[in-house]
Amino acid sequence: MIHGNLHVGSVFVTKGGDWKLWGLEYVVEADHLSNSPLHHLLQSSPGVGGGHSINSPPECKMNGWAERVKEHPYSIDVWEFGAFAVEVYQQAKIMMPAQFESVWRRLSVGDPLIRPLPKMIEESDYFTSNQYVEII
Repeated sequence: MIHGNLHVGSVFVTKGGDWKLWGLEYVVEADHLSNSPLHHLLQSSPGVGGGHSINSPPECKMNGWAERVKEHPYSIDVWEFGAFAVEVYQQAKIMMPAQFESVWRRLSVGDPLIRPLPKMIEESDYFTSNQYVEII
């Protein structure tokens, strides 16, 4: 499954501080990405800023990208998570912690084949040793 719509407008923070992911209207299975609403959104999004998807991965600008994504469907959401993190830190006007910056660098790699698997992100020191983060 590909969410493909991760940005600050698709995350709701509860009074208790829990972060809930919304924006599920574009969720699609990787095998059905071609000609889906998400396919059109990502292809037409101009990169940073504009469209619902604030930061489309660079591979979405190439011909035949939807077929290539089938091999690594997580790569779109991983890229968008990296862009989301930058948005959060910029809007909060705080520096990105150095421990997370090393994770972010891997998320924002231009080549989708070498972006980390979501499990690798969850298991990074930033998330496993952070008393304020619980991944469920």
